[in-house]
Amino acid sequence: MVHGSVREGKVEYALGVYDGYDGTPSDEVMVAGRLSVNLLDVEEGYYNSSTYHGTKEILTLGFAFQNQQDAVAIGTDYDAYNFDLLYERPTSSGGVVTLEGAYYSFAGTQSENDGHSYFLLVSYMLASEYSVGALTGRVVPYFRHQEFTRDANTADLAVRSNDFGFHYVIHGHNARVTFEYSDTDTETTSQIDSLKLGMQLQF
Repeated sequence: MVHGSVREGKVEYALGVYDGYDGTPSDEVMVAGRLSVNLLDVEEGYYNSSTYHGTKEILTLGFAFQNQQDAVAIGTDYDAYNFDLLYERPTSSGGVVTLEGAYYSFAGTQSENDGHSYFLLVSYMLASEYSVGALTGRVVPYFRHQEFTRDANTADLAVRSNDFGFHYVIHGHNARVTFEYSDTDTETTSQIDSLKLGMQLQF
């Protein structure tokens, strides 16, 4: 795998060759890559973040792909690609606006997972800090819409989800708590409501 950047980090690339899906008839390798363009501040490093909590002003466009010839059967290639965008900027009031979106396409899985999907997310980090007991953090309300439409065109396989929630950011990516409500449905099944409580800790 090769990874690097040009134009002072504004353009970042990664390209690799991997073992891929085992048991393929012709034992072909998988080729995968990503290209991203930083139009404002640079996202540094191989792994990027979905938010920088207002420390950067971000507008990044990305494209990634995977391909494996004869992945499931001779003449059946696996192809996947996605386009994504991240926009984030601090506001004059001290808050942080984040917009994120991505489109994905999958083909050649020889399963009901062939199809395309997308998601859109908008969030706003409040400027003020709030204390809960001994903890102090900032609140980030968010809304996310997700949709997955399969090529099989089976009505009950078209999944949609609307997620409403908030993060309580205690120490950047190292410590936060998330509360989320989701309503998920398909063309033929009733709505499924769920409540989630999660915690992220990194050491």
